[in-house]
Amino acid sequence: MPKMTILSLTQSILNDLDGDEVNSVDDTVESAQIASILRDTYFECINYRLWPETTKVIDLEALGDTTRPTHVKLDDNVIRIDWIKYDTRTAVADRLQYSDIIYMYPKEFLEMVLNRDSLDATVETVEGFDDSVLLIYNDRQPTYWTSFDDEYLVFDSYDRTVDTTLQESKIQAYGYVEPTFVIRDTFVPDLPAKAFPYYLSTAKAKCFSVLRGQINQKEELISRNQRAWLSRQKFKVGSGLRTYDYGRK
Repeated sequence: MPKMTILSLTQSILNDLDGDEVNSVDDTVESAQIASILRDTYFECINYRLWPETTKVIDLEALGDTTRPTHVKLDDNVIRIDWIKYDTRTAVADRLQYSDIIYMYPKEFLEMVLNRDSLDATVETVEGFDDSVLLIYNDRQPTYWTSFDDEYLVFDSYDRTVDTTLQESKIQAYGYVEPTFVIRDTFVPDLPAKAFPYYLSTAKAKCFSVLRGQINQKEELISRNQRAWLSRQKFKVGSGLRTYDYGRK
């Protein structure tokens, strides 16, 4: 099945419901209700699994706070981070040098930084937002990162001879982002084409239940079968990204 617009999906559902024909999702109260159900069903599908179509380079917000020089804020729409790189060059005139920053579980990260010498001039004592104490190197570019609260990322070091804090412009991150959904006739939900049969059948079943007070066993069965089939499908390109148990969930 090819990808479909919200209007096409609405018309397909109305046809099965024996509803009125429409040329826009705003034409009738029922078509508007169906569009709303399509939106809710879409986010259920998005939360059901991680879709390759929702991956992108992610913007991370460096705080620019010298009291927390290695803290970075995660946007609310980020579902999960797969990797982070940082431009670790030491001079502006040097070529770009993006290095992988290694994720560490919070306990391991904390054990590592707390083993540093707090009296060393190259170590700064930083207070986290949860009142934790972190010992951060200030003479080298970051190597590791973690998150204690799923909102802020913390890196283990920064080079104060280069920057007073980590810089947003030097961070490259990649992962899954919750997409937007617009109730507009021409809008096409951001799902792979192979997922549209599942999406449409699930939405139809919900519409029969909500708008007609009926259970459409055929669509319920199609929805279950499509979901089982999709769970076995891989990425379209290659074998997909390796996954890690961190980031937003």
